[in-house]
Amino acid sequence: MRRLLLLTPLLLFTVGCGVVQSSEGEATDAAREVARKAGERLYGQRPRTAEEVGRSASGIDGVEVLRVTGTSTHDGDGIDVLVRTSGSAYNGWLDIDEVVVWRCFAVRVSPESEWREEPRDVDCPDALPLTFAPPPNRPGCRTRSSARNFPGCRRAAGCTRRRCAVGSPPWICIRRSVPR
Repeated sequence: MRRLLLLTPLLLFTVGCGVVQSSEGEATDAAREVARKAGERLYGQRPRTAEEVGRSASGIDGVEVLRVTGTSTHDGDGIDVLVRTSGSAYNGWLDIDEVVVWRCFAVRVSPESEWREEPRDVDCPDALPLTFAPPPNRPGCRTRSSARNFPGCRRAAGCTRRRCAVGSPPWICIRRSVPR
């Protein structure tokens, strides 16, 4: 009987370790969470082109856009964006090394996609991330000659000098209120 009592903790430890998720699995879940949050930021009902969706996705921290398929969010099945994200977790049981994984996910952007839709796991292609040109100037923002004083900033009428100095993107036009 005593022998069985001595084996019980060993048996519980062995069974318990099989239930605990590996640190690689936790890192993969963290990468999936980044892709899911990217899908949330891309979600919307407004019609957008594949270039607009790809540009938006490439601006999200921790996301690399590898492929964009489809033409518009409202054409056919919408747009599929293949993103590569990383996730990390610590292996606290055996050592304190950080495990970092890179995973690829397909995020669908269309009116039929659901809010907080789970991204699909896909194989990562051997490709470099796509780069996108900055968006064109907004129609209501006319540039002024004083923009030469602020490299990389197209100042529109009424945009503040301070906004251009802090490095806001050049396509943003922020109007300041003028007291009457």
